[in-house]
Amino acid sequence: MRLVWRTQQQSGLNRLPKGLRDCLLEQGSLTRYLQKYCRSQFCLQLKDQSWKRPAHDESQLLGLKEGEYALIREVLLRCNCTTWVYARSIFPGCTLSGAQRRLATLGKRPLGGVLFADQSTSRKNAGYAVIPPTDMLYQLAGVNTNTGGELWGRRSIFQIQQKPILVIEVFLPAITKCMNTGK
Repeated sequence: MRLVWRTQQQSGLNRLPKGLRDCLLEQGSLTRYLQKYCRSQFCLQLKDQSWKRPAHDESQLLGLKEGEYALIREVLLRCNCTTWVYARSIFPGCTLSGAQRRLATLGKRPLGGVLFADQSTSRKNAGYAVIPPTDMLYQLAGVNTNTGGELWGRRSIFQIQQKPILVIEVFLPAITKCMNTGK
């Protein structure tokens, strides 16, 4: 079953508690935004980075040919050893040329630091979705599917120097608890 990504107006975000809604709608660097809420050690953990075939809908959004590989970077944003966000970034090969070659070597540095420092960066096609336990993103995020419960995610295409990057962020149960209590 495919996820249904909706615009902000279509998504039902108005039903969310304010803290989680604010996270989903944050237009700047999500890492910087979350660092304000983590009163202790905040870190970015590189989960995986390798050349793979993106999911069908990811390839379509980026205009990739069927079966074309892209660099896929998966990270976890964590506070006090608790994962708050799973993020998946898809870089088509054409994006990683010229000055953007550096994006392939970010390591534990946040992608947002590069994107929001470049005046040419723009964001488009922001979409929001409820992610059920049966979805690939739920499983990639490392959430125990036995606990049930849906997750919220957002995705955007960033253009840096007119080169596309698809960024998907999945908000895990721990951040929901944190943002809802204001801690």
